[in-house]
Amino acid sequence: MFISINLHIWPSIVWWILSAAAPAFANEQQQQQQQQQQQQQQQQPFGRPTMASSSLNVFKQPLKLFSTHPPTGYFRDGYCRTGSSSSSAGDGWGGVDPGHHAVAGIVTDEFLEFSAARGNDLRRGVGLTGGCRWCLCTARWLEAYEAFKTGRVGVGGVPRVDLEATEDSALRMVDLGKLREFAVVKGDGPGAGVGGGGGSAAS
Repeated sequence: MFISINLHIWPSIVWWILSAAAPAFANEQQQQQQQQQQQQQQQQPFGRPTMASSSLNVFKQPLKLFSTHPPTGYFRDGYCRTGSSSSSAGDGWGGVDPGHHAVAGIVTDEFLEFSAARGNDLRRGVGLTGGCRWCLCTARWLEAYEAFKTGRVGVGGVPRVDLEATEDSALRMVDLGKLREFAVVKGDGPGAGVGGGGGSAAS
């Protein structure tokens, strides 16, 4: 009698054990998948996104990596790309970046004050200081340029521009001549003055 009862309830016991163990097994599988995804992301070279290779700078050459310290750009991959380069599959002006962070600028304290006065304090929001490399909104850079031309800010109020790292889409709003006025010269440091050519700062 005892043996027959045990045999009768044994399938129920097995089912109960398997039901209790199933959630733990599923959680373990999920954790393993997450760990594999994290390892794959760590193995991918930082600052080398798929789209960047198709983005062009203002010279219609491949867009140069601008800064990974701090990581800049709308995609935080070090490139001032917006998804609206003439060679990329963007959907017109602005592409996938509504702020159009196409200008590779080296900010100054004066520019940071200028930007903060207009509601975008990059010092608090991002932690920028004078000399930092940052992909700037094209409209904001142009605003600073026009403020300089009208005497509202000094020459230091306009960020110098790395033309090789500035996306060609910026030319839809700013002509190349204006950008050249503030182009950085190879070897410029944070305290250097405005360059007059089309060179670029060392990465």
